[in-house]
Amino acid sequence: MLTVALNYLSSGLSVLPAYKQSKRPAIGSWSLYQERLPMKSEIERFFGGSPDGICLICGKVSGNLEVIDFDCGGELFPAWAKLIPLELGKKLVIETTQSGGYHVFYRCTEAVDGNTKLALGTREGKKVTLIETRGEGGLVLCAPGNGYTLKRGVLTAIPTLTPAERSTLLLAAKSLDEAHIQEDKCKTYAAGATGSTRPGDEYNYRGDVIALLEKHHWRICNKRGDELHFTRPGKAHGTSATMRDRVFYVFSSNAEPFEMNTAYSPFHVYALLEHQGDFSRAAQALGGESHAQIQQSIQETPPVEKKELLPWQMVNNQDIKNILNGTLLGRMATLYGSATTPELPLEAALVKALVTAGCALSQPLPAGECDPSRRGADLAQLKINTAGGQVCNVYALLVGNPASGKDIGNLLEHTAGHFNWMLGTGGTAEGVMDSLMETPNGIQVISELRNYLDPKHYCSKTADVYTELFSKGFFKQTMSKKGESHTRESNYAFPNLYANIQPEIFTRNVRQEHLDSGFLSRFLMVRMPLFFGRPSTADLQPVKDELLEIAQAFRNKSGTVKVPENYLGECTELFAAKAPEHLMAQWRRLINEYSPRFAVMLSLTGDPMTWKNQVTLDERCWEGAKTLVYWFFNHAANLLGSVAQDTNASTREAVIRKILKVIIRAGKNGITWGQISQRASYGTTRMERFSALSEMLDRQWIRAEGERQLFHNGKILNIAEHYFPHLAPSY
Repeated sequence: MLTVALNYLSSGLSVLPAYKQSKRPAIGSWSLYQERLPMKSEIERFFGGSPDGICLICGKVSGNLEVIDFDCGGELFPAWAKLIPLELGKKLVIETTQSGGYHVFYRCTEAVDGNTKLALGTREGKKVTLIETRGEGGLVLCAPGNGYTLKRGVLTAIPTLTPAERSTLLLAAKSLDEAHIQEDKCKTYAAGATGSTRPGDEYNYRGDVIALLEKHHWRICNKRGDELHFTRPGKAHGTSATMRDRVFYVFSSNAEPFEMNTAYSPFHVYALLEHQGDFSRAAQALGGESHAQIQQSIQETPPVEKKELLPWQMVNNQDIKNILNGTLLGRMATLYGSATTPELPLEAALVKALVTAGCALSQPLPAGECDPSRRGADLAQLKINTAGGQVCNVYALLVGNPASGKDIGNLLEHTAGHFNWMLGTGGTAEGVMDSLMETPNGIQVISELRNYLDPKHYCSKTADVYTELFSKGFFKQTMSKKGESHTRESNYAFPNLYANIQPEIFTRNVRQEHLDSGFLSRFLMVRMPLFFGRPSTADLQPVKDELLEIAQAFRNKSGTVKVPENYLGECTELFAAKAPEHLMAQWRRLINEYSPRFAVMLSLTGDPMTWKNQVTLDERCWEGAKTLVYWFFNHAANLLGSVAQDTNASTREAVIRKILKVIIRAGKNGITWGQISQRASYGTTRMERFSALSEMLDRQWIRAEGERQLFHNGKILNIAEHYFPHLAPSY
């Protein structure tokens, strides 16, 4: 058991010994291990006594692990398995449980919810849970152990699903909820599949249920794959319901006339919203009027304007793979990706390839060809004829969770070390300039960018140096040290940066001034999906050799690259008209400076004719550059847009946590509004407390009893008389 536990730990799982009968960890309090992984020494101590079971803690600590638990002998598992796509089902890790049920294991690229009941039923006169999830704050017993047997896959290689894939699994389970199954619920209506003349079936097949919902003030707030997310009337943001395959599933407890955790067919939605749930009247109305008349009546109230999907929001990873196909840049990304098992995600592999290519292309002229009167881009071996001369150096930022593989298989340092590209510096401004005097186009690997964003940290001065050198390419600084003045000078200095940062640290530390100063706007930034890889056991020497060969092909490029006068002009017009104003520096940098560099890098293909000294840019290069501009801008918009919004969001979540703690401490007897106001009034307003309570009720963290009215700024707010902890997370 100890060996198994250590293997689980090494694959990023929070693992603990467990009591088989009580289904809880065999260590007393285990809340600490909901926040961090146990240490190896702790595992050795915990499993030294040969416990009779082993369990995994779900949620963020285990890489957004979620488990679907099929109870009651797993009777609904076969039906559920038939509802999910075959290829998706093959990815999953599945085990049988000691009670004859099933556990389905997966991770998600986004945070998972707490334990959630998906399907209920009645057995022997009692209401029972048939399917539920174990998510944030939950745990499951697992194999190996008495009664737990793996049927597919291994727990050391749990797959990571997209939110859309996860939603498919959960919706399939929810569709089996016996408490709400009716004739017109939870069906997928394929075109031409009904063959029925009943009005309800016809509406299920053809009715514009989205227009109907918008008429009644539901709003589409998001789209993930084939799944639409809706916000209920009266709520400013957040998902209250989803729709997939024309099934409308409601999560909110405050979305009358709909019930929480219930799925509805289009006809059921129509009956509830237009006829107060009277199915007979709804059928008569549909049968007595033409389909066109029904749709016209639904659309009498103008629908909420749908959010425009912009071109950069439509570029995905497959588009990037398509433009990289057959190029040396793409091959380099593949080689970087091969250093882990499974392969490193595209986001991480590509930025490493870009930094490597940028470093190789930003070589200075040989010493014998350097005119001492020239400096900056005029001394570059390869120069782009824009803005007085640009060099192909690259700053890249990878935003990823801890242990997500940002540094796994870091062949970047090996490749750079071979060509003596690494900037051997501790991060001080002086150290960077000293290194650049020796290695003018060197690579600086920054394992954590936070210090460079902190104005009180000495690395913030280094950030200023990097900001200035990105395009300028030379420096002369006189600094005093121990009473002596020392001048550092270089006529050619174009550093290349590869930096990492965790998402939470990025959100907490990034401010508008980092964009205004130009430091962050110089970075190609990407958000890496959650990833748990292991260093490859294959011989990487052939990989290293090929990386060096490709780098040398880039190093051979020389001369001046001439680009069109108005390159990517249509993109400039689009961004100017549609992009958020606070991201102007981001898109201007991508178009003006990075797009020619992308085009140069994409010009080298598997054809040796493209490896010659001269760079030739064709339409394929510019189309690929445009796609990369869109892809990187979308990543930046998601990251920096959340930073701009999260000042309010972080404050809101802080209020929620504060009030939740007050409610939890009150215990099973509950707490009144007045008591909450007394205990949480410092630092919060009445409206903030009301909004926080409403949000927690929607999340099912708390429950409420009774109701009374509260007046606020002339408005009546309906509040509960008492609040009680319900499915609250531990804080």
